[in-house]
Amino acid sequence: MMPGLTGLEVLRVLKRDPATSSIPIVLLSARCAEADRVLGLELGADDFVKKPFSPRELVLRARAILQRRLSSVSRKTSLHVGMIELDYDRHAASVCGRAVRLTAIEFKLLAVLARRPGRVHTRDELIRTVWPDESDLDVRTVDTHVRRLRAKLGAAGGQLKTSHGFGYRLDAELRGVAEEGMLLVRNASLDAQPRHSTG
Repeated sequence: MMPGLTGLEVLRVLKRDPATSSIPIVLLSARCAEADRVLGLELGADDFVKKPFSPRELVLRARAILQRRLSSVSRKTSLHVGMIELDYDRHAASVCGRAVRLTAIEFKLLAVLARRPGRVHTRDELIRTVWPDESDLDVRTVDTHVRRLRAKLGAAGGQLKTSHGFGYRLDAELRGVAEEGMLLVRNASLDAQPRHSTG
């Protein structure tokens, strides 16, 4: 049992908010009637796993969901993240319809961050992805390129956030979004009532 809200109520809240609506969600529940599964999937869950479950099976299901998401993104010829639009075919970027001139490296860096909005990428991870043939590159090179990218994006540069001591993320909105990953909602019971404080 989750404190305060049921799993389905948490699911509804997440799917209503544009900042979290694209996060993949797996429901973990002891309730396994068809009606329970159908309701969870109708509310936007990506999968429904009955408890008790095999950890290995859960990992494989989560991996499959994330792989489908990544494949879906890679097939897109354009991508919108907040005010930013990337056109992969033309290798072009724009902010609110206004073209932004980026170098090849700047475009690649922005594309990597845009594929997983809200997810923090470490500097080392960005070096491996954006500069795969330059493993001995100083991590401050990433900082320099991010700084230039922010300046070129203008108002949308505020979407590019620093996670101090860790790396960078691209938020879908200037106010920020939750980090995207696999969210597991436990005990998605349909009949449990929220607990209200009496104090």
